[in-house]
Amino acid sequence: MHVRERGRRTDEILESLQKLWSGEKSSFSGRFYSFDNAEIGTRPHTPGGPPILVGGKSEAALRRTLRFARGWMGFRDDPGYIREIRDGLNQLSEQLDRDPAGLQIGTTLDARLPAPNQSKSSAEAVVDSLGQLKEAGLTFCALSLSPMTPEALAWIVEEVAPNAP
Repeated sequence: MHVRERGRRTDEILESLQKLWSGEKSSFSGRFYSFDNAEIGTRPHTPGGPPILVGGKSEAALRRTLRFARGWMGFRDDPGYIREIRDGLNQLSEQLDRDPAGLQIGTTLDARLPAPNQSKSSAEAVVDSLGQLKEAGLTFCALSLSPMTPEALAWIVEEVAPNAP
């Protein structure tokens, strides 16, 4: 498989899975995948299939998000980039006849326990970052917690979560 084909393969497999997830016997004929009168043994619990999040920053990835996904997921993105993603989805949405307002937009954010003698608490910094991301259009965030310890989890629950937007 060539790297240049991966986007087309991804689009095609998502399109074929949508047919299989319908719950009816279905057929699909594409460049990379095909089946005839097929059905899956265990149907997804969620009507229409499991929620899909698409990553990637290219126009093709944004198109894929609008065509097949519940939302877009980035990695360590700043508020400016989240705005660019929202703008890109808004611009492409008319061509693909999908309202982007219902799309979930997510990213990851590093959350570190407070260091001794820190002027601003780390909890405040995390909450501030979450607020800026939310203002930019983020709907969910996966915190990357370091170190991953019971104390760190307690810190998130006690100091970050109650103040998060």
